[in-house]
Amino acid sequence: MTIAEESLQDRVAALIGAHPRLRAFAEAYLMRNTRPGADADAVHHEIAGVFKLLDGRGREPAVVRAFTPTDYECSGSVVEATTDDLPYLVDSIAAELEARDIGVRRVVHPIVGTERDHDGRLLRVLRPRDSARRESVMHFELDRRLPDAELAELGQRLLQVLADVRRVVADYPAMSQQIGRMVERARSGAGEYPFDEVNETMAFLRWL
Repeated sequence: MTIAEESLQDRVAALIGAHPRLRAFAEAYLMRNTRPGADADAVHHEIAGVFKLLDGRGREPAVVRAFTPTDYECSGSVVEATTDDLPYLVDSIAAELEARDIGVRRVVHPIVGTERDHDGRLLRVLRPRDSARRESVMHFELDRRLPDAELAELGQRLLQVLADVRRVVADYPAMSQQIGRMVERARSGAGEYPFDEVNETMAFLRWL
């Protein structure tokens, strides 16, 4: 970590004060910060906003917020999301934004360990390796400011995208087993079909 980043972390910590959950989250967030030398007050507001999303998630499978910041300066609108840590999260959101011809200027993606009570209330923020539960937090700064109606629609669409990711990840073991059976079936047809066709089919199934 550079001197500038250490200084930013210290300045943000001073602004946070005695707030153990927010302080722990800020440490994880600043490890992913890509703006050394940034204004500490603006970074503090940014982190506090993302933490509020994480803190308020409760028992929801995912929470998304698409907005244009008013408490810190940002040249474009922002998309933030939090959900259980899974593969493909950032790529899936980025793909949806790209499909809408929305550019992304900056992404921050900390993964934190959390402890929640039965009602989903956030009790502690931990290092991922120290927790049985890992949650993914994503902050996307967009290349322009979007109107409120578009932001609302985008937020709803990204909730659907994250639901699709959860389904894909949950279905992966069953899909993998099914593909394995299809590979074996293709191999068993080696005596009935040309070798090149069978080999190509097996290679495609393994790729899939």
